[in-house]
Amino acid sequence: MLCQKIYKDTIVDMFENFNIKLGIFIIAAIIIIGYGTYVVYGYYKGLGSLLYFVGSLYVCIIYGTRWFGSSKPVTSWPPIINTCPDYLSYYKRKTSDGTMHDTCIDTFGIADQSVLQQFPSDGMTNPPANDSYYFSLETTATDKKSAMCNQAIGAKLTWEGITNGESCVFPTK
Repeated sequence: MLCQKIYKDTIVDMFENFNIKLGIFIIAAIIIIGYGTYVVYGYYKGLGSLLYFVGSLYVCIIYGTRWFGSSKPVTSWPPIINTCPDYLSYYKRKTSDGTMHDTCIDTFGIADQSVLQQFPSDGMTNPPANDSYYFSLETTATDKKSAMCNQAIGAKLTWEGITNGESCVFPTK
């Protein structure tokens, strides 16, 4: 009874999870590496056969891990859209009434200064009260991306994933 359990747990499970394509690749790699090294060594080229062995082993390992490696996706899809427009920084603004608001600030002066002013260098310790220093991320619109798109375009800003035609779609004239 114990032998049947060991047989079922090891041998049967091993063949249930066996990838036939990987097995064929391993056999082909052994043949290519072994026979190729033998042929090169047959020409009395010891160093050449060593180089062939190392090189073909390297190529087989690279292709094997590429083809039969982890099937987990490398990146997530859809990609995450930036929190703020390009070159702006996220800033949690505390207003005079004590409420916290999600905003973005322009620390480089990249935005149109008539719409969004550059955040002062001492702004972290002494935040300005004027709204012209803050790009608000809060909206009551049902289509948040469209509202953010219009706001970013109004401030003459670009926003990867928002103003590049993915969320900002305008009818043609």
